[in-house]
Amino acid sequence: MDQLPSRNDDSVARRIARLESAEKRCRYVGTGFAGLVLILSINELEAADFARSIMVTLIVFGVASLGISVVNVIDEAGKLRGQVINGGLAESDPAGAYDPHPHFWYVAGLVILAISAIVLIAATWVAVL
Repeated sequence: MDQLPSRNDDSVARRIARLESAEKRCRYVGTGFAGLVLILSINELEAADFARSIMVTLIVFGVASLGISVVNVIDEAGKLRGQVINGGLAESDPAGAYDPHPHFWYVAGLVILAISAIVLIAATWVAVL
């Protein structure tokens, strides 16, 4: 089975495309957090107060994780675009070493979103039963 090329071997154009894709994924997960906030704002939602507190805490940490990720992704893409525009790099030049930190923060936000949804579902069912 063929392996995908290492991210460290990306051209500038490919790295910018990867970063744009990462930014979109962060926005999609952020939309999930917005949906959770909307659901929590419904007054008729039968969930215990401690569950709401847990949810708010998870949402804050999750959105912070996504914020760290998207800021780093936008910053790196902007630097690469600036170097291309200023003639310092061509789109076919190597982009250099890949920084995995933004991806780590994206995954952390995604995991926190999943945990938040599970807590919301469990708290709602416990309140109903």
